[in-house]
Amino acid sequence: MAADHRGVNAAENLLGRELPGGWRVVERVTRQIDDTGGHFSVNYRVENGDGRQGFCKVLNYHWIMTSRGQDPVTAMAEATTMYEFERDLARTCARLSRVVTALDDGTIFLEGFDAPTVSYIIFEAAERDIRGLLDTSDFLDTAVRLRSLHNLATGVAQLHSRDIAHQDIKPSNLLVFPPGLDGSRLSKLGDLGRATSRERPMRHDDLDVAGDRNYGPPEGLYHALPAEYSLRRYGSDLYQLGSMVCFIFTGTTINAQVSSELDPQFHWTNWHGSFDEVLPYLQAAFSRALETIGESVPEPIRGDIVALIRELCEPDPYERGDHHSRGQWRNPLALDRVITRLDLLSRTAEVRLRRAQ
Repeated sequence: MAADHRGVNAAENLLGRELPGGWRVVERVTRQIDDTGGHFSVNYRVENGDGRQGFCKVLNYHWIMTSRGQDPVTAMAEATTMYEFERDLARTCARLSRVVTALDDGTIFLEGFDAPTVSYIIFEAAERDIRGLLDTSDFLDTAVRLRSLHNLATGVAQLHSRDIAHQDIKPSNLLVFPPGLDGSRLSKLGDLGRATSRERPMRHDDLDVAGDRNYGPPEGLYHALPAEYSLRRYGSDLYQLGSMVCFIFTGTTINAQVSSELDPQFHWTNWHGSFDEVLPYLQAAFSRALETIGESVPEPIRGDIVALIRELCEPDPYERGDHHSRGQWRNPLALDRVITRLDLLSRTAEVRLRRAQ
């Protein structure tokens, strides 16, 4: 006789079960502190009969329906829409080389649970996120940091080419895969749960900051989003990309750096005036923060890295982006020149590393 699981959520009881497609659930993955979405999903490690490893993201219908204080039918419809959105985006991005690939998806129903619905997406399994790589040693070669940033910028550009803005670029979403035959590591951008697509409006599109506010752009933090789609969405991704450059070399976000230099009365948690009024104070704090950031960057690339952060994280969204492109009347929000700059820095650092070995 099957055990009585009444009152228990099926999504939280998948260990040891077989999923369609030959996937076996082998381990529950602990949620990281800064994972956006909180209890919206339950995560597992899965294995396939052919030896493939996967990361299984299961939508937590039960938590959504019981914790929001709204009609269960409405909550179920909203949860299903969230799942379908991420599933469809994952399928759209299946051939993007620097975006984590979805291997399988589906919905099953398990008898004996009050919440029997299990909707899941299985992604290729990374070894760790970029935080784990940075934490493995007190010294991580500059070449590895730069190549990870080049991979990240490439992934963001690939999403933009599909009219998708990620909106939640942060360390836990830059996933690092095992070394290849040449010893190099590939990084990919994951988690499209807070993404924005021109073709698929979602409820979170209306939020000033759709993802983690620690990485959110100032126009979102000050509730002053531009009306133009590209400035609002792609400009936000550029800011978060620049914040990742800052994080990988300093271990802190650009927002934390600026906050430490900003008079508290002008801070986004205290300010009640207009964004135009506070912008000069924000830019002055940003300039001071760049000086501090530069102290953590190796001398040979200091100027290049600080320039990248300056352009990508410019507090004024109308002035953000590659300055050379802006001077040539090209789209400053396009990332092709940023990718080229990071690639050149990566290759130079890789040559230096080989010569030193």
